[in-house]
Amino acid sequence: MRVVVVALAVAGLSAAAFILADLVMPEGGRRSMVFLRVFLGDLLMIVGLPVPALAVARLYLDLRGREGVDAAELAKAARR
Repeated sequence: MRVVVVALAVAGLSAAAFILADLVMPEGGRRSMVFLRVFLGDLLMIVGLPVPALAVARLYLDLRGREGVDAAELAKAARR
C-alpha cells in the first residue's frame, strides 16, 4: 500500500510539472523550444521532489504510531 501511495505521488508530481511546463512554454517545433520545455518540466520536478519523500515519512510515522512505538524509544534505539 505504501509503495502505491509513493508511486502515485511521484506520478502526480511529474504530470503536474510537465503540464505546467507545457502551459508556460509555447508550442514549437524548434529544437530549442522542445529543450526548454523539457528542461522546465525537469526543473519543476526537482523542486517538487520533497513531496514524495514527505509522503513516505508521514506514512512511516503513522505506522510507527499505530504500533505503539514512542519517539523516545526510537531515539534510544538509534543511539545504540
